[in-house]
Amino acid sequence: MRRAPDLGQALKRAANALSPPTGARLRSGGFILARRPLRTPTLAGGQEAWRRAWDNSRPYRQLMRLSRFEDLALLLLPGAWGLWFAADGPPAASVLAAFVAAAFFMRCAAWTFNDLAEGKVLLFAPESLVARGVLGPRQAAYASAALVLLAALPVALLRWEALLWGAPALLVAVAYPWVKLRSYLAQGLLGAGVAWAVPVAFALQGSAMGKTGWLLFVGTLLWATACHLLYAVPRSAYEAKVGIRSMAQLFGMASRPMALVLQLLALAALWLVGRHEELGPFFAIGLLTALALLGHQQFILREGQGGSWIRAYRANIWLGLAVFCGIAFHFLCLGPR
Repeated sequence: MRRAPDLGQALKRAANALSPPTGARLRSGGFILARRPLRTPTLAGGQEAWRRAWDNSRPYRQLMRLSRFEDLALLLLPGAWGLWFAADGPPAASVLAAFVAAAFFMRCAAWTFNDLAEGKVLLFAPESLVARGVLGPRQAAYASAALVLLAALPVALLRWEALLWGAPALLVAVAYPWVKLRSYLAQGLLGAGVAWAVPVAFALQGSAMGKTGWLLFVGTLLWATACHLLYAVPRSAYEAKVGIRSMAQLFGMASRPMALVLQLLALAALWLVGRHEELGPFFAIGLLTALALLGHQQFILREGQGGSWIRAYRANIWLGLAVFCGIAFHFLCLGPR
């Protein structure tokens, strides 16, 4: 005998046949069937896109040496000294932001151009991404030009006259790769590039340099030269091999006392700044702290190994911060003279 169909199963099949499929939408009272479900953006897809973009930018991040920021700190600190003296207190937020942005992009542009130049002029340049073929010369040149424009933009928007004071810093960045091939005083040129942050800071604030500004410039020049000398000592063997000259090769075993002399002269110039500006006890405490930190650096250098020189180089950030705290606490607690 033939079995009668199950009424419940028949109704369920009919309902499934009449229900709209996934991805269907209404138009004029009927269904338009979609062969596949509609796809919507997901959070995971956005994260994957960002991850790919981050991975693709890795050569450019390496080109700009974004994994180490000690040199950026050593560039920002003298600029902060200059900004506070030029403004007789805390600078405006717009001025501070423009200076930090310009310093960051100019620092990245200098590293990028140096990598490009080393790949062009050195016969053996294992540290150059251009020489190793990670990036092409055209890509590095475009990146350098873009970074220089990004550095100039905030300065031009705030006070275009400051661009004239920033031009020597650009010349230093361009000349350095060739100077270090012919002169042992290349670290002095780097020190001048760092010291030029002081005139740019005064120009952004719209103040004249005067005696205070130029004493700060000289102090920063001496201090930054000593910092780069400390950095060059453990690299002297490598640089001599590839054809680069440095003050570390010039002074040899006397590099440690020479760096100390330069730092003491820098503190003396800063002391003259405090005397000229009639700064109070907070600035004196800052200078005494910086002097104690110099003693700590000499204690670090007693080992004479490569790592100790790099630690001493990085310790100069604390020295610069001590000076800045002395300046800032003076203006915040005692005010301008």
